Amino acid sequence: MSPLTRDRLGSLLMLVFVAVLWSQRHYTSPFGGLFPDTILVIMAACIVLTLVLSFTRFAAGLDRSGADEDGDTVQDPLSARRWRVFGVVVMLALWVWLYRPAGFALTGTLGFAGIAWFLGERRADLTEIAKVLLLGASVSLVIYLVFDYSLRVPLPPGFLFEG
Repeated sequence: MSPLTRDRLGSLLMLVFVAVLWSQRHYTSPFGGLFPDTILVIMAACIVLTLVLSFTRFAAGLDRSGADEDGDTVQDPLSARRWRVFGVVVMLALWVWLYRPAGFALTGTLGFAGIAWFLGERRADLTEIAKVLLLGASVSLVIYLVFDYSLRVPLPPGFLFEG
């Protein structure tokens, strides 16, 4: 199965998943579903856009069938990506496990930074580490401000910030 076909099938599966979630909406207040409904609509729009773009000339150029320009077979890049996906799954599991005791500020910063570093070029120099830590702290700060101040949903403070 080609990567493009696999992407199309994954998009269709996600569209079915969004449809199932949409059909099971039952809210107790008039504004209770505003946030989840907005997320579902954005997800559906992105999935439909992905499907439409997968049938353009741009996506056809991205479909690699396992041979380079000379016709020689190349190493499967999917095997290298599987290890990256496994690493991200391990990081997310640690994040969930440490979320309450360590708090959102620490786990959010380290989690976002770790995933950004792991999925990026993975250089171990000081500037790259500073960049991903700054990215992790920025994303965590934005999420904290949205949840704590806008939505009034307190996030766990953890052992560093407990009063």
